[in-house]
Amino acid sequence: MGVEKPFLQTWLQYWGPNQDVSGLPPGYTDERGHHPGLIIEAGFDPAISEKDTAARSALVVAGQVRHPSMRGRLLILEAIAGHWSVWEQCRQILNAVTRWKIRTVRVEDVAYQKALKDILAREARTRGLHVHIELIKPDGDKLRRANAWSPLVEDGTVLFPTTGSEDPVASMLAVPGDPSKWDLVDAAGHCLRGFPALEAARTRLHGANRVDAGARRELCPAWPRDATERRRHLGEIRGTARRISGAERKATRGSGPARCPPRPRSCSSTGPACAAQQPAPRPAASRWVLEIEIYLSARTVSE
Repeated sequence: MGVEKPFLQTWLQYWGPNQDVSGLPPGYTDERGHHPGLIIEAGFDPAISEKDTAARSALVVAGQVRHPSMRGRLLILEAIAGHWSVWEQCRQILNAVTRWKIRTVRVEDVAYQKALKDILAREARTRGLHVHIELIKPDGDKLRRANAWSPLVEDGTVLFPTTGSEDPVASMLAVPGDPSKWDLVDAAGHCLRGFPALEAARTRLHGANRVDAGARRELCPAWPRDATERRRHLGEIRGTARRISGAERKATRGSGPARCPPRPRSCSSTGPACAAQQPAPRPAASRWVLEIEIYLSARTVSE
């Protein structure tokens, strides 16, 4: 019985001209300030040998969309592979950092790759670049690694560029049948594993936002403008509500029909005497109670 392929051709979706996502999202500004439209990170799968028949070193660059219009999508920006020496690997990574303004590079933490972090950090300081180098412990099984991010391809979260994605797509569709094609698949897994799951941008519900003074006066015309007057007005509302509540309790105390003694569980009587045991309905809320509810709904408002 054959092994099920982790990726299918029908799952692939693209970004670029004439696609749903036609280009890189711009930065945006909200109530918290200016934000980049894309957070860019990279994954690197190094290989030691430079022989043409050996596995290749692979670099995949991806960005997570933070723009509200398409929040959470993962765009593959670049995917390259080759037989590179250690210094050539550093050059390829740092050139990509400069080209895409990458903030984090994830490198596989096995064998000599641990030393690659120190070399990269030194070369980055020499170039005046600031980038975080993160060593990650990969899963021992390559197929399990691929299956970890294949659902992101299936549900359309990961999008590939319309041009320049031929090599990574061919590698994804070739595994696990062709063991020489794992390099770009592993590098993409290293890159995508660090992005958080983001939900779509949401609108605050009414009452969670800060209500301006005009909206408060519309809800309660008697709402004072001054902070001291507001506190005094609130005290009046609370005191009046207590007096009304006490008067209503005194008016209902001792009134009503006589209650019958507690009936056994088997009693099925529904007469007036047994109905009197049911709690009396609460009196209708007064205008003062309504004002208290209006005040509590606007408690989040800064004075």
